[in-house]
Amino acid sequence: MAIALVANSYVSDTSFNGQSAAHIHSGTNSVIGNLLVIHVGWVDATTAITGVADTGATGAAWTKATGNACIQGNGLSEYIYYTVATAAAAYTVTATWPGNVPYVDLRMRQFSGFANTPTLDQVAGATGSGTTAATGNSGATTVNDELVVAGGFTGSYYEYAIETDYEENKTAPNSDISGYKVISATGAQSATAALDNGTWAITLATFKNVAAGGGLSIPVAMRTYQNMRSV
Repeated sequence: MAIALVANSYVSDTSFNGQSAAHIHSGTNSVIGNLLVIHVGWVDATTAITGVADTGATGAAWTKATGNACIQGNGLSEYIYYTVATAAAAYTVTATWPGNVPYVDLRMRQFSGFANTPTLDQVAGATGSGTTAATGNSGATTVNDELVVAGGFTGSYYEYAIETDYEENKTAPNSDISGYKVISATGAQSATAALDNGTWAITLATFKNVAAGGGLSIPVAMRTYQNMRSV
């Protein structure tokens, strides 16, 4: 079985006054062992997120990705959280802050095809301004077959592009992006995206599929893509 996207949902907040909590639903029941990834963005570079928690029946614990997968700068924040499904149920997830933050954007994706527990491997991320957002290079991935997820948040407008080899989605009306690809060789990973001139934040994380005792993960095969959206 190949790593594949099986569900995709997002919520975008256009309220000027902002909010201190935002909720997202997985859109479909999860399969035990699937990887769920959330990209969280908001227009504020100083307010730290309190956390991401499952507020539904599953009680899943969400982990904040390390290093530059979670960044703040240029008036923006973009974080990656993830969990491995432990229940065959739909996931309802809430992100919270200590106060109101404007223009919250949550993008959730669910991936199947992991024979072993998905493990965070490498990260990259950056903030800046201009017409091209770029994460910079991650460290070298450690196994041949890994999932790479990337997400971009902007104070402007992203074009529909995280390079050509990423499958991607853009939110409306905020025009923030998320994408993924499955790689078949080790090496540093990066992501770039075009936008209308403005501030941006973009991050990525890679997840490996290796048993606790080591060994290669599943082979890369043709991927399937299903786009499910909730607003």
